[in-house]
Amino acid sequence: SSSIRGSTYNQRIICFSRLVHNRYFPEIFNISGQWDLVNEFGDWFTYDKTARALLFKRDHGRVSNVEGLHRLLRSNDFRNDPLSRCQCTPPYSAENAIAARSDLSPANGTYPFPALGHRPRGATDVKVINSTMVRDFSMLIQCGPTNDQQPTFAWSQSDFNQIIRHEGHPDVFNFPPVLSRWTMLKVN
Repeated sequence: SSSIRGSTYNQRIICFSRLVHNRYFPEIFNISGQWDLVNEFGDWFTYDKTARALLFKRDHGRVSNVEGLHRLLRSNDFRNDPLSRCQCTPPYSAENAIAARSDLSPANGTYPFPALGHRPRGATDVKVINSTMVRDFSMLIQCGPTNDQQPTFAWSQSDFNQIIRHEGHPDVFNFPPVLSRWTMLKVN
């Protein structure tokens, strides 16, 4: 489902590959003002031509198992990937990745719109399942922003440390993937 100011739109989604970064449902896309953003800033505000959608389109064929999907969902090679490029200084954005890390976009960079810039936003975890895992209530999970191709996030090293509340968080988010297995308990 998708919603906007009191309206919710539900539809069974058959083609999951279209469900990416921006508003999927045409009605919501139209009434939310997305076309204004597309007209002003370009394809980044579409659901099928934004960098994240193009990365999935390009790279999904390399996935053949749960571990491969896990790697894809945590991928962010924004400094080297041509799909992460933008009309920015520097010429790329850490937001233009599957696992966005906007904290890594330089604070002194210039960006055509704020979403590409330096901000406290990004992928914070990943959860992966396949059909076998669904049956036995298991999933591969990993907490924390991606550090597969980027430095590990640490509050003490972040310029957001003093402006974002993070009580209860660890300083460093360097957690390994965990295979979680749930069991069903019989209650008499």
